[in-house]
Amino acid sequence: MGRAKPRVPAHEHKNNLKNAHIYYTNGVEPSIGSATTTYRVPYGTYHDRLLGTQPRVEAHQSEQILSVEEENQL
Repeated sequence: MGRAKPRVPAHEHKNNLKNAHIYYTNGVEPSIGSATTTYRVPYGTYHDRLLGTQPRVEAHQSEQILSVEEENQL
C-alpha cells in the first residue's frame, strides 16, 4: 500500500488550480505537467479543466433544491 498524501484544503486547491492555469497559459510553465507539479494539483484534474469540465459542485448546482443564495440565507 502506498503512502497517503495529506489533503489540501479546498480554497488552497482552487487557488493552486488558478495559479497553474495562469502560469501555464502565460508561458511561464512550459508544460501542463510542470505546472501541475509546481502547484501541487492533480494532472488529470487540471487537464480536464482545460478541456472545459466544471468542478463537481458547479456542475450539479441546477439539480439542487435550494439555490446558493437560499442556502447562504439559512
